[in-house]
Amino acid sequence: MANAVILPRVLRFNKKTCAARFAQLEQILTASASNDTDLLAEQFISRVDALADRVGIPASLTDLQSKDFGVISSDALAEARSSYAVPRVMRRSQVTRVLQSVLAGNRDLTFS
Repeated sequence: MANAVILPRVLRFNKKTCAARFAQLEQILTASASNDTDLLAEQFISRVDALADRVGIPASLTDLQSKDFGVISSDALAEARSSYAVPRVMRRSQVTRVLQSVLAGNRDLTFS
């Protein structure tokens, strides 16, 4: 469940790097003729949000506590760097922002 809760936030984080891939997925799903990569990528992420709502994936995790953010961040960063390729590496501050948004139940984050 935690991965499903985190997914929309990670998509938003990776949008800068993966916009073309997300746009292509949206075009496949909708047969859109648009060439606006940013718009299509945003629509794809919104589609994931809507799917999460439709199947009952919560926007927050009730067991998450801010006192655990340090350990969770360290573990997440270590796993991402050693276990598999990621399109864009997060900094600790970005992991903390994601965790704060989960705690608040806010999926709509903006990253630069």
